[in-house]
Amino acid sequence: MSGAPALAATAALRVGAGLCVAALPDRVLDVFASNIVEATSRALACDDEGRLVESAADLLPEIWHGADIVALGPGLSRAEGALNFARRVVRECPLPLIIDADALYALRAIADDVKTRQAPTILTPHPGEMAELMETSTQSVNENRLETAIACAQKYNAIVVLKGARSIVATPDGKTWFNLTGNAGMATGGSGDVLTGTIAGLFAQTKDALNATLLGVYLHGLAGDIEYSMRGNGLVASDIANALPAAILDLQNRPYAQSINGRLRKLE
Repeated sequence: MSGAPALAATAALRVGAGLCVAALPDRVLDVFASNIVEATSRALACDDEGRLVESAADLLPEIWHGADIVALGPGLSRAEGALNFARRVVRECPLPLIIDADALYALRAIADDVKTRQAPTILTPHPGEMAELMETSTQSVNENRLETAIACAQKYNAIVVLKGARSIVATPDGKTWFNLTGNAGMATGGSGDVLTGTIAGLFAQTKDALNATLLGVYLHGLAGDIEYSMRGNGLVASDIANALPAAILDLQNRPYAQSINGRLRKLE
């Protein structure tokens, strides 16, 4: 359970977020802290197997006070207590929220709560998770990727990233983008956690949910391409996270990039 949040936290910091606070089960706190010393960590209540319980959400308002965005899902588990924890976060969090991994399995039961959130919501499912969100099959998702991404964005009133070859970003008003960076070597465990952290870290700087998502998907794929050129199919998720600064520098050095602050640039 500690590996996924460690990857997400690393990515958030590698794209320039100045501070990252990880809230996770108290049983894995020491393991997390030993993997990434730059992130602050807070212990949450868990069951005997180290899985979050619903009451762990009681502490969250204190943790997210002053934060820019909350990332929910990496390392969560699908235990009922953990899913109920996720549902409380969706209902109670006043901040922009990026939802990934196991937390996506909590959403179908509270679709109306997701849809009526006041702050931006970003969903980042792979095809299997998308099938759960849309009550269909993975095969159907893969055969109708564009239409499914748009329908999901409209159903949940969220920015949606349907991951996979040529990831698709869709918005509730029907706009879509195809990402052209990335490679087959990125189909490795933890790659999605890195994407979640990347988007969260970019939003913390831009305060723009759509631009942070588009730029995050692009940079995530570009970092993967940089690593793939050296490692081939031997690349792992932590390679992608650690290559994010190189991807940002690559983008900054292109003639069509425009500076928006001291640490980050975006495409015009």
